[in-house]
Amino acid sequence: MHQLYILICSFLSMSTNLSKNTLHVNAAGVSVCLRYLIDTQTQSNPTIFTLSPQGRSLRLLDSGYGGYTVYFDGYSYNSMFLRPVIKFWPYIDPDIWTRVCLIVDTTKRVAQVFNGSSGSIRKLLPRQVRTK
Repeated sequence: MHQLYILICSFLSMSTNLSKNTLHVNAAGVSVCLRYLIDTQTQSNPTIFTLSPQGRSLRLLDSGYGGYTVYFDGYSYNSMFLRPVIKFWPYIDPDIWTRVCLIVDTTKRVAQVFNGSSGSIRKLLPRQVRTK
């Protein structure tokens, strides 16, 4: 499996603490944007990234067919499927990179994903997702 990632991660943050190579964030949300190349023929539904702020995990998987699954806290019942089909910039040429941005706003309890020039609708977070 060959993977190459360029990662940009930002936290809508109130405070941060850096100690022992661990970033602790007290955040109202997170946005993660990256470009990647992945060999999907060797791995089905590959994990794009995993974040673990304050012991809570947030994982994004490529679910195939242009969709993504977001898992919260590592439990399948705390998941949501997002498919970016709304075109914002219709005349962007295809690229060798897959560009994806995941935005989770725990204050408004919504999530949204963007892929290239398309975005998904905003969806409400699953009820079980802890936001504090």
